[in-house]
Amino acid sequence: MNKEELQKILKDHKEWLEDSTKGKKANLRYADLCNADLRNADLRNADLGYADLGYANLKGADLEGADLRNADLSYANLYNADLRSANLRYAVLEGANLRYAVLEGADLFGADLFGADLRSANLYNADLRNTNLSGAYLREVRGLNYVQCAFDGHGRIGRALTLVNLKDHGFNSTKYVFFCGCFMGSKKELFENWIDNEPNEKYNRTRKMAANFCLRAIKEGRDY
Repeated sequence: MNKEELQKILKDHKEWLEDSTKGKKANLRYADLCNADLRNADLRNADLGYADLGYANLKGADLEGADLRNADLSYANLYNADLRSANLRYAVLEGANLRYAVLEGADLFGADLFGADLRSANLYNADLRNTNLSGAYLREVRGLNYVQCAFDGHGRIGRALTLVNLKDHGFNSTKYVFFCGCFMGSKKELFENWIDNEPNEKYNRTRKMAANFCLRAIKEGRDY
């Protein structure tokens, strides 16, 4: 898509947002927007499903309520972008810059945020089930209650970590916890296998330590 076509779509979308009887809602589904300059663009409620936004500059863009399902946002600049209530199911955000981004109420189910920079981002009420946050920077992230485990010196989560809602596994808690590839089962099985007894030998030493640390913190009711 060339620059002129994109600007026409953005202009029509702005008119549609102001008056739904005028202009036209942006339909950028499957669009090739790789490296596109979309700084401060108003794309509220736009359809960007399956779009290629790799390396796009979306700094300060308004994407509230936008449909970004299965979109490729690898290494995109989303610094200070508004993604409230956006649909990012199965979107690829590997290496994306999401510093200070507002993701309140966003649907990130199954999204890939490997190595993404989420420092100071707002994640209140975001759906992070099955989200890949391996290697992500989460320092000073807001709205995420979790037991921290296996962080490196730069505030990144170690590889192969899975975000799990404790309530789904028998705990009376809605907090999230990062498990480093360790055994998952019932509450009783977790404590018996990972705290009260020596972990199964098939797991490496690092994962054993992470699992024990995580579950010990849960058992003692601590938060990190």
